[in-house]
Amino acid sequence: MRLPEFLRSYIDRIGRELKLRKFFDITMGREHVSIPLENGTDDGATLDPSFEYINAVDDHDSFQTHIDFSLACRCTNDCEIDCPCLARCTYDADGHLTDRAVELADKAELGVLLECSSCCFCSNKCRSRVAQKGVHCGLEVYRTRKYGWAVRSCSLILKGSFVCEYTGELISDADADRREDDTYLFEIIDETSAYCIDAKFKGNVSRFINHSCEANLVTLRVVWDANIRHLPHICFYAKRDIQQGEELTIDYGSQWWDVKLKSFPCQCGSKSCKYTNTAREEILRNGFVIAEENKQLEEPPNGKL
Repeated sequence: MRLPEFLRSYIDRIGRELKLRKFFDITMGREHVSIPLENGTDDGATLDPSFEYINAVDDHDSFQTHIDFSLACRCTNDCEIDCPCLARCTYDADGHLTDRAVELADKAELGVLLECSSCCFCSNKCRSRVAQKGVHCGLEVYRTRKYGWAVRSCSLILKGSFVCEYTGELISDADADRREDDTYLFEIIDETSAYCIDAKFKGNVSRFINHSCEANLVTLRVVWDANIRHLPHICFYAKRDIQQGEELTIDYGSQWWDVKLKSFPCQCGSKSCKYTNTAREEILRNGFVIAEENKQLEEPPNGKL
């Protein structure tokens, strides 16, 4: 028996709605704000059940830290004008990076940003404490048909705003080589050795941020832990005003593309895209990549391009 047209349409609509998978907070309460996940495509993809959301880098207690009180200020309230903390601070009174700081960060010329540490006497309201307070922007993880998971803004994000930190397991460079999977690796190089943050099994919303050759986020190394090693936190800030519903993107850097372009082209679609299918075909013909000098930080791929 043939079903009436209205009934067939109803069944089709219900089927499509069932394929729309939505989770209201992938952080499980670990952030100051809920971060929903939505799959509006018909591919049925969900998060890997083995993935654990963490809001801070997990170092397994394997990296020793030693308190360095030389970083501490003596301000009993918020840091004052003549405080060394504000002298090195690149935030304005509203907690945003200054325009000059954004410009330098985009050129990878800002260096390490120092925030007040746990040794400081200042209050939690100090303007030199921003990234350490975690995610406060409205963000959503969503599924695209073209390149998998992505992250978009749920509200206006002003230029210079802190967006999120790249979290995961802190491992040595040697351990990263043994894992044989660089999909979610972000390398940190200090004066004596190299470390990696691996977000494959543990991570946060930043794990799902895609690449664009015209990225709307800049990457900064930020220190707020009072320790001798001074391993920086990898933090993302708005390069410009980001509108509600706009996808968040970072620039993975030419070194990453030197490797990945042999396998697939960039799909960012920007006018200034440097890693198009034409560039990939040329690389395959020549058998090697001529890399431009990479002044950017080593960026973390998320494998969803």
